Amino acid sequence: MNSARSRLCTQLIVLRLWTLVLSEPQVRAQAPVFEIVPVHSWIRFHVKSSATIAGKFDKWDALLTFTSPDETTGLLEIRIDAASVDTASGMKNGKLKSKDFFDVEQSPYITFKSTRIVESVCYE
Repeated sequence: MNSARSRLCTQLIVLRLWTLVLSEPQVRAQAPVFEIVPVHSWIRFHVKSSATIAGKFDKWDALLTFTSPDETTGLLEIRIDAASVDTASGMKNGKLKSKDFFDVEQSPYITFKSTRIVESVCYE
């Protein structure tokens, strides 16, 4: 399996695993809403450039909302506290929080809102 396909399949598997650790749905305007439990999930990153940087975010919340029983109607929304970045290096954390990268003073949150969810099958 090529590297890009492997990464995509890994990402899809992580998303599917998230659905296994969701709390009970909250009812909002008749649409089921699931809060992803951070104790059982994580947001990690890995960047390859002139220097490899890997880490995680310690504070975040996420909601998965469905407008029908069809899983493709899902909408994933994630809000990450940018200042909670953790690379296990105080120097790298400080650099990532600075104006050169996340600029946590001006932009305290990193947000993600899905545009669609598609069913996919991964072959190994």
